[in-house]
Amino acid sequence: LKVDLRDDPRPGAWTVALRDPMLLEWLPDLAGGSLRTAAAQAQLTGPLPGLATLQLQPLVWSLGGRGSLSSQGQLRGLPMEWLALLGNAQLADLGLSGNMVFDATWDLAANDTVKARATLARSSGDIRVLADNLPGNLEAGTAVNAGVRDARVSLAVDGESVTAAVRWDSERAGTAQVDVS
Repeated sequence: LKVDLRDDPRPGAWTVALRDPMLLEWLPDLAGGSLRTAAAQAQLTGPLPGLATLQLQPLVWSLGGRGSLSSQGQLRGLPMEWLALLGNAQLADLGLSGNMVFDATWDLAANDTVKARATLARSSGDIRVLADNLPGNLEAGTAVNAGVRDARVSLAVDGESVTAAVRWDSERAGTAQVDVS
């Protein structure tokens, strides 16, 4: 199965291509039924260069009672430029460029309460930043590699408790740690 998606204002398409057939199973019952899928793997391409791999664990969605949903998965090899597209921003306008690549994971269980964990973390690459505000003897407007060691965002939900964390550690663009709950 291959699906192409287009966003009219932007050129190019997003493509999702399953590597193997994906089993979808609907199980009707008196409470409303449930949908189950087998594990699946897909390749994603976007309107900008890059290739990401989506790995889905078996998904279960039940309509009975209050309903429930269970989903886990990983997205590997997400190019930084794709995130900018999704965020409707141009990296160059922010003084950024580079080849940073991210991996994402999630684990969601929703029934009477929601429990979720999601992380987006740098897996490779670096970014180039304008040196206007960086220490050293650099001419203003010079682009330098940030020397990224860690860049990640994580979110955890457990019922009404929500926590988020941001980590940034780089050789030439500082460090930051933010925890919110």
